[in-house]
Amino acid sequence: MIEPSARNRRLGLAVVVAGNLVPLVGVARWEWNLWTLLALYWLEALGTLLLAAVEALFARQGSPDAPGIAPLYDLREKRGGVTLREGWPPVYPRNVPFAVSMLGMWSATVLPISLLAWVALSPTFSPGLLVGALAVLVAHAFDFRFDYIANERYADVSARELLRVPGQHVAVVILLAPFAAGDVASGTALLVGVVLAKTAAAGYRYHVDHGGTPLVELFEWLSLARMREPPPTVSIPDAPVDGRVRTDTRAVVLGSAVPLAVTLAGRGGVLLAALFVLGLATGSILLVALATAALSAVTVVIVLARYLRYGTLVYQRRGDTIVAYDRLLAEPQWTAPAYPARIEVDNAVPDRLLDTGTLILSTSRTDADDTVRLGPVADLDDAVETLDLPVSDTDRPSADYTVVAVATAFAALFLFFPLGLLASAGPGDGSVVGAAFVLVVLLAPLVGALLWAALARL
Repeated sequence: MIEPSARNRRLGLAVVVAGNLVPLVGVARWEWNLWTLLALYWLEALGTLLLAAVEALFARQGSPDAPGIAPLYDLREKRGGVTLREGWPPVYPRNVPFAVSMLGMWSATVLPISLLAWVALSPTFSPGLLVGALAVLVAHAFDFRFDYIANERYADVSARELLRVPGQHVAVVILLAPFAAGDVASGTALLVGVVLAKTAAAGYRYHVDHGGTPLVELFEWLSLARMREPPPTVSIPDAPVDGRVRTDTRAVVLGSAVPLAVTLAGRGGVLLAALFVLGLATGSILLVALATAALSAVTVVIVLARYLRYGTLVYQRRGDTIVAYDRLLAEPQWTAPAYPARIEVDNAVPDRLLDTGTLILSTSRTDADDTVRLGPVADLDDAVETLDLPVSDTDRPSADYTVVAVATAFAALFLFFPLGLLASAGPGDGSVVGAAFVLVVLLAPLVGALLWAALARL
């Protein structure tokens, strides 16, 4: 007798194969060509991307650091998860950067090219194409609900390894695009071969993803074992809480200025800023509204991520150990000895502006290199006394007005050039406005660093 899990795997494989064979009906009955298959597989790639982003949130296994996972990197250090629906696994904040990375890479690369192709080719969607796309997406949704969730496959995967699934679908579209031209695009044998090859690849991937043994291990560095690691955990001592201190929300939110500036200085931020300037130059209210909404959404997400990283922490003294406990996730985030090898007052800009305080302490009694942040807290002296920390002087370095003056002067000097160009631009002088915008983009990181250095010495 087949065990339920094995029976479900076979049923899931049958659904995946059947869903991928539906395009054969379109080839035989509705005279589809390769452009139609390309459109179908593009819709499938988009649906798979959205589904993989959702699946990544539930992945229990840890993910090794991967190049390009920059958005919301602060959340990579979070421990624990939040259960949003009874009977479902928790959503892990540490996986959010991977989901955002999937959506960001698609929006920055595939989507613009697809829009250009749409404008150039002006394709039409037939009812048969929509039926085929729906069949394929239903197959993926079936796999998510009855296998990924019900059979707890989320317990054995990491968010990083799920990144490869949308990439495989995009690769199919890219490989087919050069052949989708002329008479070759309508050859029946070619179309049937494409559908069968795609179905075989989907079935094989399903087999491997669900515990099957790969037929050939071509590249060891592509193995799934390199894309996952044990779930991160933190052990806390079995001792009563002798004191607790919460973080200061104002300083936490203000501390999001640096990651926000870094994000907006990246390609996505520059593109949104360019759309905003283009909207102003052309008088397009729609472009201005879209760019403003997108920039506002990015700002809210970055600030929220910073708050989830530090704003929900409570620092506890348990015996001879300091524990950073997340009250929202009900999970310890890190531990450090109360008498570490290194402990010092951090010269943080938010602390200078708001008169809050932050400590840097090592996680070992002998190694001073591996450190964590305790804070920002509203009253550093009170926190040191409550947690009984070996800190005799909680004062930050004295203000250095020479550094403040020099950094501010250089920042003003660098800002003079683009502002001068804008002031000299006449009505309709788009080239000058464009040059000023390019200068702002190039000089913004330098000006921001100078102003931040000046604030750090006030």
